[in-house]
Amino acid sequence: MPDRRSIVGFAGYPVLQLLTLILTACAGGQPKTQPPAATPTPPASIRIAASIHEFPLPSGRAPTGITVGPDHNLWFTEEAGSRIGRLSVSGKLLEISLPIDGAPGVGIIPGPDGNLWFTDRNADQVGRMTPLGQITEYPAPSSSSPIDITAAPDGTLWFSESNTDRLGHLGIDGRLLNEVALPAGTAPAGLTFGADGNLWICASASNEILRVSTTGQISRYRLKTEDAHPFRITRAPDGNLWFVEFLGNRIGRVTPSGVLTEFAARVFGPVGITTDTAGSVWFTEEKGDAIGRIASSGSVTEYVLPRGVAPEGIVSGPDGALWFSEFKTSRIGRLAVP
Repeated sequence: MPDRRSIVGFAGYPVLQLLTLILTACAGGQPKTQPPAATPTPPASIRIAASIHEFPLPSGRAPTGITVGPDHNLWFTEEAGSRIGRLSVSGKLLEISLPIDGAPGVGIIPGPDGNLWFTDRNADQVGRMTPLGQITEYPAPSSSSPIDITAAPDGTLWFSESNTDRLGHLGIDGRLLNEVALPAGTAPAGLTFGADGNLWICASASNEILRVSTTGQISRYRLKTEDAHPFRITRAPDGNLWFVEFLGNRIGRVTPSGVLTEFAARVFGPVGITTDTAGSVWFTEEKGDAIGRIASSGSVTEYVLPRGVAPEGIVSGPDGALWFSEFKTSRIGRLAVP
């Protein structure tokens, strides 16, 4: 078992170590850049003691990304030990070892082909797993360090290459179709498709949100908060994109037309972000040991977890509850909100 601080991961020190490794911010080309938006002042946060149910994993697993599979189970990555885990809502656990030793991280999604797809940063691989647990890994470009992955409307997949400032485009047969070069020093992390058919990307090194067409046209939206390091991004049912600023300790929103808002409510180390079936936006606070919900006005409700939980990935589960990974305690948590 490697030492906890030796793992280049996505929670606490590991997130900070990851950002330190990929933030080589050098000036790039000059695609269209938008000025930073103003930061509105929302009402004070509401804090509620959370009642959660936790499902323990074997010690030291370090779960990170989490999603719901086509089989209605929870699927998650285990960064320590190179495994993918599956958990039923009743708590039945299955762990599957990867064929190549690496570090699967935040990127795991249900694919358009009925399988799970994930990224493996240290091994430079993108993996496919069937609901029965059969794994195939496909090589990403050398030294690309793939972070996140998302499904495109056309049934293909795109992933961020944090170490080479590129986006990879993958067919469901695992074949690399093409790459899109981003401005140097952007270090892309989280990405998702917007309702406009464009990719929206957290550029963690250059402190921007990028909008990239599938043909490679780029618009850049600079954050007002300095050194905010946007990390994950999700699309809400209303078409807006919401993102977390891990070091900026804020939540941001950008509209499909590029109007960017950073909300002033202070949250602590937000890492994961998702929406639920009602359209609410939820996020994890790794440094604040809380699960947060943010309204369109920017007001935040925080569900406070036990100290040291350090929640990371988050997803709306098949049972309507919020499910999240606990990197430090090697558990999967469930939060049901009335």
